[in-house]
Amino acid sequence: MKCDDLQRLKFGSLVNLEALETTDVNPQGVQLRAKLLDLEKQTAAKVKAEDEKIVQLQETYTQLIQSSTQRHRDVHDLHMDKRTLNDTLKAGRTAALSDDSIHVERAREERFQLFQIADSQSREIQILREEITRLARKGGTVPPPARSPRRMQAGQLPAI
Repeated sequence: MKCDDLQRLKFGSLVNLEALETTDVNPQGVQLRAKLLDLEKQTAAKVKAEDEKIVQLQETYTQLIQSSTQRHRDVHDLHMDKRTLNDTLKAGRTAALSDDSIHVERAREERFQLFQIADSQSREIQILREEITRLARKGGTVPPPARSPRRMQAGQLPAI
């Protein structure tokens, strides 16, 4: 009874154990099961091989990404170096231009000073001419201009 109760709980009805022992095993079913087991082993091997390929490809992909990233960083660094050099070059050009402008400004100032000197000398010459003309009208004699020390030759004494 205990056995019958357990069979009902387990299988939902009574199972005739004697009939099970005497039934023939289906040879086609056994072959199909063996074939299925073989296919499962082959498929598992193929899946394992494909999984290994996937892992290898993922590693290759990771390496390619890393090398590409490094190349991009190198290009970025080179670009930043180029920008820095261009900025330095522009600053140098600006400094050179400002140096040129300093030279130009100095030349302008020097030219202005020379014009002032030439103008004052021109006024002095005009004043001296007027004085010579006035003295010539009065009947006075006009002494010759004194020699400058630069024009004196060696051994000559200056005129007094």
